[in-house]
Amino acid sequence: MNEFNEIIDFLGSIQKPLRYLGGEKNVIIKKWSETPYRIALLFPEPYELAQSNLGISIIYHLLNREKDFLCERVFLPWEDFSNLLKEKNISLSSIENRMPLKEFDVIGISLQSEVSYTNVLHALSLARIPILSSERDNSHPIILGGGPCTINPLPLNSFLDAFAIGDGEILVNEIVEALRKFPRECKRERLEALDKSMHFYLPSMSAEKIVRYAVTENLSREDYPSKPLVPILETTHDRLNIEIMRGCLRGCRFCQAGFINRPKRERAADDIIYLMEQGIKNSGWEDLSLSSLSSTDYSLFNELSQAILPYCTSKRISLSLPSIRGDNFDIHMLKSLALGKHSGLTFAPEAGTERLRNVINKTISNSDIIRVVDMALKNQWKTVKLYFMIGLPTETIEDIEGIAELSDEIAYMARRHNALVNINLGIFIPKPHTPFQWMRFSSREEIKEKTELLFEKMPRHAVKIKWPVYEESLIEAVLARGDERVSALLLSAYNNGEYLTGWSEFFDFTRWDEACTSNGLSWDELSRGYALDEKLPWSFINCNISEKFLRNEYEKAIQGLLTPPCNQDSCNNCGACSEKTRIENSSPVTRRITIETTSFGRQKTKVALEKEAPSYRVHYTKSEHARFASHLDMGRIFDRLFRQFSIPVDFSEGYTPRPKFSFGPPLPLGIESLAEYFDFQAKREVPIAILKAMLMNINNIGIEIEKVGRIARNAPSLMKMIQGIDYFFNLGSLDENEKRNFKERIADIRNPAAVVTKVNVEGKKKEISINKSLKKFSINNDDFVFTLVNNETNYLNPILFIEYLIGRKTMQIKKISVNPDPFSRELVIES
Repeated sequence: MNEFNEIIDFLGSIQKPLRYLGGEKNVIIKKWSETPYRIALLFPEPYELAQSNLGISIIYHLLNREKDFLCERVFLPWEDFSNLLKEKNISLSSIENRMPLKEFDVIGISLQSEVSYTNVLHALSLARIPILSSERDNSHPIILGGGPCTINPLPLNSFLDAFAIGDGEILVNEIVEALRKFPRECKRERLEALDKSMHFYLPSMSAEKIVRYAVTENLSREDYPSKPLVPILETTHDRLNIEIMRGCLRGCRFCQAGFINRPKRERAADDIIYLMEQGIKNSGWEDLSLSSLSSTDYSLFNELSQAILPYCTSKRISLSLPSIRGDNFDIHMLKSLALGKHSGLTFAPEAGTERLRNVINKTISNSDIIRVVDMALKNQWKTVKLYFMIGLPTETIEDIEGIAELSDEIAYMARRHNALVNINLGIFIPKPHTPFQWMRFSSREEIKEKTELLFEKMPRHAVKIKWPVYEESLIEAVLARGDERVSALLLSAYNNGEYLTGWSEFFDFTRWDEACTSNGLSWDELSRGYALDEKLPWSFINCNISEKFLRNEYEKAIQGLLTPPCNQDSCNNCGACSEKTRIENSSPVTRRITIETTSFGRQKTKVALEKEAPSYRVHYTKSEHARFASHLDMGRIFDRLFRQFSIPVDFSEGYTPRPKFSFGPPLPLGIESLAEYFDFQAKREVPIAILKAMLMNINNIGIEIEKVGRIARNAPSLMKMIQGIDYFFNLGSLDENEKRNFKERIADIRNPAAVVTKVNVEGKKKEISINKSLKKFSINNDDFVFTLVNNETNYLNPILFIEYLIGRKTMQIKKISVNPDPFSRELVIES
């Protein structure tokens, strides 16, 4: 029996039910009974953040391409859904087949951030799997960690069975091989097979073992998903994300990712173009991100962007980069990014002065930053984001003042262009396997002094500042640099109620403080620095960078000396390059991009087209998972479907062009509907049969296309036309007490004093008159049909109305029709 089905009807009472329902485009669902090897991929953060992670998409693709392997996703539930699982005594399950996590062979946990460690423990608890590895036996799955945080696995030693260190393209093959060798009941044999690899660390087996970070030789097209999984719910990075390069040439001394991902490896330009074409074709996404640690360092960036611009222009696709360096950014790159919506540009000066940037090896000048920001503002960009750190090695008062001075100059430029500057201030955290790994974490007093100075000096106009919270950074620093003792701290904090540590509304430092004291630890000791000749806790992990090189970089930092970027002609001898993995630039662009120009009907001149632009009306139904899709979710679904099939919808003007869709009245979450409608304006005529055939490719989550028709030019909008909405509720499911409530209240329903109280997200209450909202109703046996007026000022939510009548929560309501009929002969001229 699928436990999840027991709580479907309760999902309307929680935030964003689509987090847990799946049904995304391109999701892979294999038959559980026919697939012998099963891996659950756990990202210990809520859906919006988790599904945005590129690593999850790659591992999901790599494992599911193995015919005898099944890989399913599971993400950390939000607090409300966690409470619902516990209340109903139901285990945390996967999204695809709704299987409890304890039924899988392996639970692979993506460790992207140290502050998600409490979430790992919470997920295991919700899955009814013992948190401590010592308390698990052969009946439990292997708990395997992967991702960048595994380069110091010690804080999670007590909880995970194994750690996979390095690039997933290599590690997945070794995991697959180990599982195929032995059946599920031979858990120890499977672990021993993993331990034989140089890329796996097992706390119970790998004594005195040096573990080497796995590095894939090249970024293969076949290893990258060309059919990306497209969420229904809006995610943190809701776009097609193509990794164009792995590793970085720059050598910023604070940047852990820049060191552990060496050497730089570029994806072939032709492969990037192929993945872009296939990704857009298979997703309908309206945004494209060319991602890497430093995308403008891609050797053929200008050639690549110029090659893809015509395609992006034809598809109205916006191009974005994760962050931009000022020293190699020019007007051609800016124009590439200016396509579509101007969402904002992000720069990371990190330090306020060039002196301190030399210390951290960030070779960018104030003049470079000002030049690029000025260029952006003059080209109509309205938002600029800047990242700075405080607490960097050798930092002085002048460096802190430099942050304020640079921010003030950029804010002055922004005011002249009616733009906004978002400034994100963070606290420097020394990370393992970087030249600063020996440094201590700044004290509370030091950070307090610097933030108070900044508060006095920072500009007040055209600027929005995000200030750091010392305690949050302290916890991240301790978890990043901790040894085995931190496992006890972590477990105690979780037992005190701490999880969702990375979310400020849930973070509670007192829980950590109590855990620290109860385990006989001190924050000063846990955040201390190390002597250069001292053995570091994480030194048994070899990230292919020599310790001698890191020491030299540390000493050069103290002296303020720069190290030039690596390239094919100049090697800094860090140890990362080998015969198989060395810095190589991409081959030239040779692939031709096909730009579709789909034509329907006869072509008209531009003037005629504007006068005769046709409009169409679509009638669809919502059931199953679709009933939990919001009004905005439905807009995204249809937008991407139109883009995917090149349906010639017209767009609005301005810097953020949007397709000309017009939907009917919003439907509350959880209600099925037989009568949903939207209109759209097209650029040219589309045969109804072809249009309907394209729309039938809608996500398979319970959306059905019923009718498609062309509407008259003078037809009123759906919102203006629809006067009443008809709903159905079956009374047969009510108990005697609920039936008594219903009879009493329906008898008094026309009393002007009968009201439903609505509470908004801010907690404010508003009373809605039932008499003014209820147009008519009828009761036939157990069938209760009622009509509510479509009135924004006195809108009555049908769920609240039924709850008022029966005295309990329910989702068993169905929207059955609207009136008048949007497909009447007077309105629809062709269908």
